[in-house]
Amino acid sequence: MYTQHFGLTALPFENSPDPGFFFDHGRHAEVLDLMQDFVSASRGLLVVAGPIGTGKTTLSQMLVKELPEHIQLIWLVEPPATAKDFVMFVAQELGVPYTYETRLFIIRDLVNRLVELHASGKRTLIIVDEAHLMSAEVLEGVRIMNNFEKGAAKLVHVVLIGQEELLTTLEDPAMRPLRQRISTIINLGRMSPPVVKAYIEHRLALAKAPQDIMTPLAIDTVAHVSGGAPRLVNTLCNIAFRNAFVKHSKVVDYEEVFRAAEELGLGKAALHHLINLSNVEQLETLQAVDLEAWATRIREEVARERAVVPEQAGTEPTAAASGTAAPAVGAAGASGGKGGKGGKGRQARPRGARAKTGVPAPGSGSRSWLAPLLLLSLSLAALAASVYYYGPRLGLDVTEHLQEFKRLVSQLHP
Repeated sequence: MYTQHFGLTALPFENSPDPGFFFDHGRHAEVLDLMQDFVSASRGLLVVAGPIGTGKTTLSQMLVKELPEHIQLIWLVEPPATAKDFVMFVAQELGVPYTYETRLFIIRDLVNRLVELHASGKRTLIIVDEAHLMSAEVLEGVRIMNNFEKGAAKLVHVVLIGQEELLTTLEDPAMRPLRQRISTIINLGRMSPPVVKAYIEHRLALAKAPQDIMTPLAIDTVAHVSGGAPRLVNTLCNIAFRNAFVKHSKVVDYEEVFRAAEELGLGKAALHHLINLSNVEQLETLQAVDLEAWATRIREEVARERAVVPEQAGTEPTAAASGTAAPAVGAAGASGGKGGKGGKGRQARPRGARAKTGVPAPGSGSRSWLAPLLLLSLSLAALAASVYYYGPRLGLDVTEHLQEFKRLVSQLHP
């Protein structure tokens, strides 16, 4: 456990939905406010959707934590298989002593129980997790349950939480009756890099982490490699802290984040992010990197990418490799049997089409590298302009660093 090594009061990057570490800023705070407003206003149906690992379950935990006492919660960790199972589960949770197997009679007794609860000042909230797995039949059961009313008041309130596929399902024309009953649809997107940095700093502060326990480059790399998914941010940071602990280091740097990314199959993205650092705001951060230590890794990465081209080109045997001569194009009747006069035996080929041989078209070997080389050149030019223009004004001594960076980038295309 690395908490004692770093002087932390708790593990800051656990993926379990802990309301104590809730990031009450940005989009997540807005969504929580909308969910709480849904409950307080007694609306009927709410949908919360988002990509994997964007904090949907944590939001639902925060909602439950602050529920008033007069609201009775029914939580389904996964959707039921049938609409009947859905009705029977809710009925059992509310203590309905049903003795019928027919769904119609179970619904009758369930509605009576909901009316009793409403008369006593209580309300029922149903939360269904993994709602993107719900079948059309179960969604129809949700629509029917949403129709349970006493006058103008809804007897039951339903929150559907799932991945973005749920929104796709609701767009189906057959789902129009259900979609028209949804009071609010929330699409929980990913965090932007600045928000990810604030998220990391927020969790470190809650764990009472020392100042500068993560370098700016380490945080910046996590923000870009994770794609803004809180779960992946937590995983990367957790592994990076473990790596620093194994090295007996008190600071988490780019090296630890890169190795964490490698474990998750994201090493290439982390390495490319280091290469692409070139704006003036990151000059000081980039100066702290030992570029020489990464030269070998960059050369190996480029070599692997270049090796893919010959392997793909070698999948189609050439005439020379097969040991047979290719038939001459344009020889009248040479391979057509009854070619005769006028070259009737030759096969037609569209104008401008190139003969399919084992020899690549002129310039095709270098064409795949043209765009990357242009981008590298433009990045280097932008860096040089930024350094020479802003460097003296910021008091940065970056001349030697810029020369080192040029040498490293030149190794990408020797």
